[in-house]
Amino acid sequence: MIMCPLVALALLTGCKGDEPIDTPTPEDAKLTLEQTTVEVTADGGHFAVNYTLSNPTEGAEIKVNCERDWVRNIVVEDGAIAFDVDESYETKERSCRLELIYPGVYPNPTIKVKQSVGKEHSIEFNLINAAATTITLDVIPKDKKMPYVFILGNGDYILEGDLMTNDEALWASDLDIFESFGNAFGSDATVAAKAFMYQGDLMSHQFTGVTPNTTYVAYAYGFDNETLTPLTEISRLVIKTAEVNDYTLHFDFDVKVDGPNVSMDITPKGYDGYYYFGVFWASDVPEGTDPEVIRELCEADWEQQKALYSSFFDTPEQGLNFVFNELAYKGTTHLDVELDANTEFVLWAFGMDDEALLNTTPETYYFTTGNVAASANEFTLSVEELYSRKATVKVTTTNDDTYIATLVPASRFENNSDAEIIDYIVNNFKLQYTSGTMQDTATGLTPNTEYELLVFGCQAGAPTTNLNRLKFTTLDTVYADLDFSLTIGNYYDGSAVAAINPDYAAFEGTVIVGITANADTNATAFYYTAMNALDYPYFTYEQIIEGLVAEGPADVEGLYAFEYGEPYIFFGVAEDKDGNYTEVWSSKEITFTKAGCSPAEEFFAEGAKQASRLCFNDEPLAKSLVVMF
Repeated sequence: MIMCPLVALALLTGCKGDEPIDTPTPEDAKLTLEQTTVEVTADGGHFAVNYTLSNPTEGAEIKVNCERDWVRNIVVEDGAIAFDVDESYETKERSCRLELIYPGVYPNPTIKVKQSVGKEHSIEFNLINAAATTITLDVIPKDKKMPYVFILGNGDYILEGDLMTNDEALWASDLDIFESFGNAFGSDATVAAKAFMYQGDLMSHQFTGVTPNTTYVAYAYGFDNETLTPLTEISRLVIKTAEVNDYTLHFDFDVKVDGPNVSMDITPKGYDGYYYFGVFWASDVPEGTDPEVIRELCEADWEQQKALYSSFFDTPEQGLNFVFNELAYKGTTHLDVELDANTEFVLWAFGMDDEALLNTTPETYYFTTGNVAASANEFTLSVEELYSRKATVKVTTTNDDTYIATLVPASRFENNSDAEIIDYIVNNFKLQYTSGTMQDTATGLTPNTEYELLVFGCQAGAPTTNLNRLKFTTLDTVYADLDFSLTIGNYYDGSAVAAINPDYAAFEGTVIVGITANADTNATAFYYTAMNALDYPYFTYEQIIEGLVAEGPADVEGLYAFEYGEPYIFFGVAEDKDGNYTEVWSSKEITFTKAGCSPAEEFFAEGAKQASRLCFNDEPLAKSLVVMF
């Protein structure tokens, strides 16, 4: 009874009128650009393209994709797409598309940016080769007489900031580097900058030791070193070194252990190329260590080995030949070695490519050495000669088993047991094994001080006998009966000297002082230096001796660099055959002034020679500076 009227109503509604009732459909969004092409000169600049957006979708935003990095800082503003175009130094016209993306708009509207032929750089690059570990290129300035800075920089450092496009920022960064290096070596930015400066064409200039699959930026600019100001825009070249293509290589490891003695045979399977192997303590790379971690450690070990020898060769090719012929291996390699006793190790090996770069995942083999046998060696300890500052000690043995002998101040281990002393020496000292009867003279001892000779059998890092101990006391202070003095000669302005001969550029901004030691013919050695006169009174005789001797014996004549306006005291001692030193000879307080400098021409007229030891406030003064940031 209730449903009938509703059904009737439905029937009546469905039949009313002749036309159907349409539901309105929302119009699609429409994005229209005022222009689709932007013409840009070589100078680049800031640009904007107006747009109209009809029937926008609520909450949607216009996105812009850009296919080139020389169009940057893209911003979608209300009614406009704004962007910056870098200046161009390309030798031909270049173009780029900006693609606008908005929901419901298809096809995507695009803005084409066309930039005309670029400006001509003051300095051009020609990349010859970018191998995995070397970069070779030409650097060609238009002005062959113009001095310029040329640097290969870390790509991440330059590309991640604004240094790739902002000349002022890169100039400021370089100047900071020059100043920091100059300060570190007692000089200034002008001296440091010279390490990066060139003149004329650099053809086939090669950088070695770069990292595979890594981005670098070579850049150069004209530079006035006197005013520390750039003369041209910065030329840049992005370079990516080649990858090292890995492949799989397996090895057979035949390892036999007899106590601490290990016999190894390493054989590459199905491979006749070069490889390298080594041994790590398993405690550093326990079983289950990530293979990538092991790879990094093996690679670092190999690169360190190569680096030890690279500086000895004139060309990379010579160095590479040495690496293959002397450091790497081919075929089956046999090795007998003594390792630490009762210790786990890991043997590893990897193959390499034509540039001696690791290009296979290292294979590993874990093994553990055995114990060493106890030694029947017996020791007799004695002091053969005794002085204030040296002593001759003797160790007599009953067989040729290896042992450790060390001399320490008696106070060092006065509260330790024999077992604790042995354990500490084995785990903390650099062990130097001796066998058979030994007699040796210890120098540099302190007068009237008790020392202790410690001796115990040892093999493969494990003790084989009990500890043997002998105490003795050095004699009271005895001064050497020798004549000794220093002659402080004429001094010269370092900048004036360097202006005449660039070989002395390290002395710029300093005063060059010639020093001559006047020592008794019976002196076996002499030592001298200088320090600020304000500090000198606070050092004891023993502290002065310790500091002088630590620097090593001095030459009869030397050239030294000091600061202007600082008060100095020169001092030194001579040493006799018994290891005794004279009382300290010291000069009067000396302050160097530019007015007191002798003419730079006299420096060369006197036949002055380059110093065997260069000092600046008692620190080595660098003669050359190199940086890669």
